[in-house]
Amino acid sequence: MDKWTILFDLDDTLVMTHEIEKLRELACKSGKWEEVYTSFNETYLKVQTTQIIRLIKKHKYTIGVVTSSPRPYAEKLLAYHRLDIPVLSAFH
Repeated sequence: MDKWTILFDLDDTLVMTHEIEKLRELACKSGKWEEVYTSFNETYLKVQTTQIIRLIKKHKYTIGVVTSSPRPYAEKLLAYHRLDIPVLSAFH
């Protein structure tokens, strides 16, 4: 039996982050991410995102996130939204 993996992009696909996009751009240039992390309250999940993830896991698919964002940012954003996603492919 083949094993399938479902991959999601992170920003503005899995987690809606458009409200902090300018902060992220500045942080990428400056390396100062604290303001981005303290602004996670401006990000959100679309309706039923967590239910869809649970359904995918229930059917024994592996789930992952692929992002060009730095790994620490991606890890913190997923944790902030309590998304337990075992596979993460990120920048750095």
